[in-house]
Amino acid sequence: MKKRTVVAVLWAIASCVFLWLFSLAQAKELPGSPSPLDLFDSFLLFSFMLLGGGACYHFMTEILEAPYDADTSKLWTSLLKNMLFIMVVIVSVPVVILIMRENLGAGLAKLLSLAFLPISFGLAFWRGYAVERLFREIRANKQL
Repeated sequence: MKKRTVVAVLWAIASCVFLWLFSLAQAKELPGSPSPLDLFDSFLLFSFMLLGGGACYHFMTEILEAPYDADTSKLWTSLLKNMLFIMVVIVSVPVVILIMRENLGAGLAKLLSLAFLPISFGLAFWRGYAVERLFREIRANKQL
């Protein structure tokens, strides 16, 4: 199986798991008349889901459009490593939120979740920048 296919399949699975877990991390129930904080939380989680879904789609199209041949094999190996790092980071976000929500008090869970979100997404964006560079090199058919 080509590395391109492996990367595409893994990315599709991680993207689906990410969006599914984030949907589980949303508030279990909103009261009949949600407070501004409830609305903010709902908007925040929806925005992360929307932007995360857009990023997942973007990377999937990049994977499917990038050429794969013997000259780009080394670049695809590097791409796979970077994408695996991003996959672990993005899937960890909703998992951590769910674990904290179930095992910690609501206030502490929310505080830690809000601290974890920018750190994890910062790491994903940092590696995403490297991935974009690799996609450009693959399309240009250059070696590292």
